[in-house]
Parts: sequence; structure tokens; C-alpha cells
Amino acid sequence: EDVVEVDYPPLLPPDPAQGNIRIMAYSPKNNLEPVRIVYNNWEIDKNSFETYPLKPITAAWGEVTNGTAIVASLVNKTTTSLEVATNISLDKVFIRNIYLAYFDNEDLQKYLQPIYVFEGDGKDGQANVYSITLYVSAVHPAWIEQ
Repeated sequence: EDVVEVDYPPLLPPDPAQGNIRIMAYSPKNNLEPVRIVYNNWEIDKNSFETYPLKPITAAWGEVTNGTAIVASLVNKTTTSLEVATNISLDKVFIRNIYLAYFDNEDLQKYLQPIYVFEGDGKDGQANVYSITLYVSAVHPAWIEQ
């Protein structure tokens, strides 16, 4: 029997810069927990699926340009600090890559949700350069239950 390999879109976690498998170590001097391991591995049933329409990419791009896309990752490329960037206002954003993926949450989901991923770079008012990843739901709104 011939086995056909299918190329599936990538699975991306809430923060693509971290992933769903990570180990964090803390200094015992600060009375913090010594080691934390996060590992999520959900079995995907590739024989059970549904077909539904995707949102037009122009509508997804509209969510990016009007600021309603989810900022999944924002990393300051001009520093070696591991501090998470917060309350950043970017003056310019250059999207360099757009593709379809599936959202892989840290909590078990009944279904994988397709998302559009927008990756690029941005600059703030102080000339800091950031790598940015934005997520937009790819499911056509008519198929989303409220």
C-alpha cells in the first residue's frame, strides 16, 4: 500500500518566539521555583476533518492595517535583553511574509483553527527595530459561532 505524505500548514503556539515546549530555570537565591517545564503534545486526528471557507486574504490584511490583528510576538532586535517588549508603539511595520497555519493553543482544543500569519519588522520612535508576528483568524466570519 502506497502512503501519501501530505504537507500540512505549520502549528503555531500563542507566542511563536517561545513554542509550546520550553524549559525555564530560575535562581534558587530568589526563592523562586527551581525549574519549570512546559510540554504540550496533543494527538491530531488527521482522519477527522471539515471543509469550510476561509476569510479572503484582503479582509485579513484589513485587520492588520486597522490594528485588530493579534500581536503574537514582538521582539526587540536592537537589544540582547530577554525582557518582553510591552506598551510599544511602532511607527512603521514592514510585512515580509504571509502564510496559512493552524493555531496550537496551550490548552487542548476540539478543533485546530486556521490562521493567517503576518511576519515582518517594525520600528518605534527611538529607532529600535522589532521582529513582529501577527495572527488573524482565517475562518470566514459566516462560519464562526458567537
